[in-house]
Amino acid sequence: MAAVGAGALAAIPGLAVAAGGALLGGLGRVFRVGPGARLGLAGLKWGPRAGTWVWRRLIKRARRLRDRARGEGVSTDFKEPTDVGSTSAAPVLAGAQGSSRGEAVTKSVFAARAEQVRDTYSRYAPPTMLSVAAEYRGLPDGLRSAAVALGDLACATAERFPAHAQVGAAVAETYLHTMLAAEAAEEVDIAFRDLHREDLARHETPRNGERMWNIGEHRADGALAFRQSHFAASCEDIRTVYARWAPENMMQVLAEYEGLPEGLESLAHAIGHLATQSGEAYPVHQDVTEAVASIGNFLKRAISAAQEIVPIARRLHALDISHHEAPRPGEDMWDV
Repeated sequence: MAAVGAGALAAIPGLAVAAGGALLGGLGRVFRVGPGARLGLAGLKWGPRAGTWVWRRLIKRARRLRDRARGEGVSTDFKEPTDVGSTSAAPVLAGAQGSSRGEAVTKSVFAARAEQVRDTYSRYAPPTMLSVAAEYRGLPDGLRSAAVALGDLACATAERFPAHAQVGAAVAETYLHTMLAAEAAEEVDIAFRDLHREDLARHETPRNGERMWNIGEHRADGALAFRQSHFAASCEDIRTVYARWAPENMMQVLAEYEGLPEGLESLAHAIGHLATQSGEAYPVHQDVTEAVASIGNFLKRAISAAQEIVPIARRLHALDISHHEAPRPGEDMWDV
């Protein structure tokens, strides 16, 4: 993971390296150092080449990590993205004659699904501490599901969409920070099981008549059994939708990029809710609460990286986007 992080920072998208190479080359040309004027040209070429090399390695590693995180047994029984509020609400461009070329979604798939996670999780009330334990244990899986979706989008941007390499690298960096958040989430269950091993032992290796130590009445509704994490199950829907998401045009892809910060903020809100409940409502050690809250710091970095995607895309594809947002008469005559 550290190697991937180094690649991402170096590959977004090698501009700093390119600038340094250009500067050295320019100075060499001015002061006739070494090969003279040729040094400037070499300096200008070296940066982009180095950035491209590292970026390609990043995408390859992101693909491998995405595939590993996806694993086996991913559900394929899910609603299409249009079932959750993604609509082609924008009018068809002038002269397009009903073509879907100019249509754009009003809300990204990622943002819509993550919003569902936030809303359902804010209403969820775990009945017992074993249900809370399931939430702590499911945090990494939930975040990895979201990260797999981002990894799919990064790879699609690099391999299938007509987008600049810098756009794909920005998506890959967002994916990276989300995976780092999942890695940090692993510490929550570790801390919880260590600090509450005696509490957990009453359920995992109960003594004869263990329920006689209960403060309340014995529950006969099965709520004492371990459950699947509500957070992990909700986030699973994000990656299953992305497994078959197939945008028809680049404006839909751009809308997806625009929704990534909002979607990640929804996930951060859900985890923040769990941190608040841990501190105020659940009988857990303060260190557990702090471990949950610390995940938000990693998600903030993911959100920050996601916020850079659209500005990069709009800068590098300004002309392409203008054909959709401010089309000339008969713009579709330039379609390929």
